[in-house]
Amino acid sequence: MKISKYLLGCLSTTFAFGAILINVHINPVKADSSEGFTGKWSGKKNSLNIGLTLTGDILFGYQNGCAYGKFSHTAIVAEGSKYKTKTKTWDGPIVESTSGYGKKSVRTNNKQSKFLKYDAASLTYFSKSKYKFSGSSVVKNAKKRQGPYSVLSSYKANDKWYCSKLVSRAVYDYNGYKLGKSYAGKFMTPSSVWYDSALKQRDKAVSSKYDGRSVWKKSKSTSLASVNITESEASMVNYKGYKIYTNNFSATVKKEVDNRINEEKKNKKSIGSKANSIVLSDAKPGLMDYLKDLLNKGKITKEEIKKEWNLSNEEIAKL
Repeated sequence: MKISKYLLGCLSTTFAFGAILINVHINPVKADSSEGFTGKWSGKKNSLNIGLTLTGDILFGYQNGCAYGKFSHTAIVAEGSKYKTKTKTWDGPIVESTSGYGKKSVRTNNKQSKFLKYDAASLTYFSKSKYKFSGSSVVKNAKKRQGPYSVLSSYKANDKWYCSKLVSRAVYDYNGYKLGKSYAGKFMTPSSVWYDSALKQRDKAVSSKYDGRSVWKKSKSTSLASVNITESEASMVNYKGYKIYTNNFSATVKKEVDNRINEEKKNKKSIGSKANSIVLSDAKPGLMDYLKDLLNKGKITKEEIKKEWNLSNEEIAKL
């Protein structure tokens, strides 16, 4: 049987692409330092601010020389930052899919600092009009998945996984939005997910040895996605027709909320960025530290903080 040159070309292209994919994430514990298609980390850490992470955020890393896209790996932030104290700097867990673990490719044992060991890194969050988002639900979706690592598994198959498929599916299974595009219906690169318009960037960083191949088109955003605050880490309580987001709805908190409601009604203003909702500062561990940092760096004003985060005058005064 004769095989046309066209068919041979298609087959060789397919095999070559498959070879690229098979070599993804060979060394899962550290930033992938293998030679070849994944590139090689220079050994110089980047300065990505993982102190800004919220549950459900998505991390991306790039190694110099990666042959299959602008990023080498991606993972989900399993627990939002509690920020640094005098004795401890935050380094929370991630959820990722990587090779080398047999039937258990979905891992939760690595930390967010893993992404400092890439020549370029990006911290993003989901924000898409008409699509709800819950960081804790997305993390839960990712953690419940298990199976061997395979970059040739179809997008909706639940028996095999790879990094960008796990990230995209965790979001898709929650709100129906598909992050990224698949190659021939099979493989979705980390870059494809990163370039999706539904992801906004909190921070980005490169190492001193960065080769410049990764293209930064996303603008750096200082804002937090309010939906992350309200749905991922705080409990919601219905109170007097309002949705109250707090981790401790005590008698003292009720008094504070009553004062806030009366103040807003008196001024005839809507409550916060969402109508009839109040997000208290304890809803996100470290929120006040984050806002104080933005304020000190001149990236936001107290007036903007009050408008965006619906903080009380007492809370504003503490910044």
